[in-house]
Amino acid sequence: MRQLRHALWILVMGVALMMGASGGVWAQSVHQQLGTYVVAKGQTFVGNITLNAGTVDVLGRVDGNVTVDLGTVDVSGVVTGNVTVGAGSIVIGPNGRIEGQRTVKMGTNNERSVGIVGAVNQMGWTSGLPWWANTIRAPSVWWSGLTKLAINLVVTGLLVTLLPSFLNKVTEEMDHDGVAATGIGCLGVIGLAVALLGLTIIIIGIPVAFLLGVAAVVGGIVANASLVWWLGMRVSRIAWPEHSRQPYREILVGALVLTVVEILPWVGGLIGVVLELLAFGALLRMMFLSNRHRWPLYPRTK
Repeated sequence: MRQLRHALWILVMGVALMMGASGGVWAQSVHQQLGTYVVAKGQTFVGNITLNAGTVDVLGRVDGNVTVDLGTVDVSGVVTGNVTVGAGSIVIGPNGRIEGQRTVKMGTNNERSVGIVGAVNQMGWTSGLPWWANTIRAPSVWWSGLTKLAINLVVTGLLVTLLPSFLNKVTEEMDHDGVAATGIGCLGVIGLAVALLGLTIIIIGIPVAFLLGVAAVVGGIVANASLVWWLGMRVSRIAWPEHSRQPYREILVGALVLTVVEILPWVGGLIGVVLELLAFGALLRMMFLSNRHRWPLYPRTK
């Protein structure tokens, strides 16, 4: 037993001496809420560092990932993993190096070093531009926008070809009273959510909830197509007032306008939601709240 204690003591002393010689090796993961977390010069941190709000200052070495939800990651040493900032910035000093990916979802990525190995991901562009410029320049944003543009063109073009009178009546409701249509759309979404939740609680109501969900999806597709066409009509009236209406040109213009609006950071998302509520409310108003005939094949009366 005495020999065992001596062996353990020698092992502990050896580890302590190694840590003293190397400047300190910390093997753990840290999750801190607020403040500043510093990896000192000469220190090696083995693990992941997560900070909700504040600054992570890496003067030494981090063998792991660094994540800050709101704040700054300042790297003058080495990070072997990924560095991710939700809103804020990544600052790399003259001798700093990040070997993994650098991701800034909303903010700036400033480099003052040539010793950078890792690739830039998402919105972590290598520039000192403001966050909104980085957001618009992000490849994922453009790819998403092009995908939405293609879907809007195909779906709207198909529905306008098959049901031109029906979609045209929805656009008329959007022109007639946009504020009322937006309010109806908001109430409709809330009512739909409550109905689906209530029906799914009751077992016998699950089939009805499924059918209601399918109807809501179809209605959303029709409303979005009507919105694309309506936007194209509005722009065409201003840009080409002397020309006759051309539905497919209007569809192209409307899809482009909606795509550009939706890729704008912050404001674009809000405007997109309001426009979708407007279109959905116009659809509900046309089908249920109007005294006029709304059958899709019913001829338009003047």
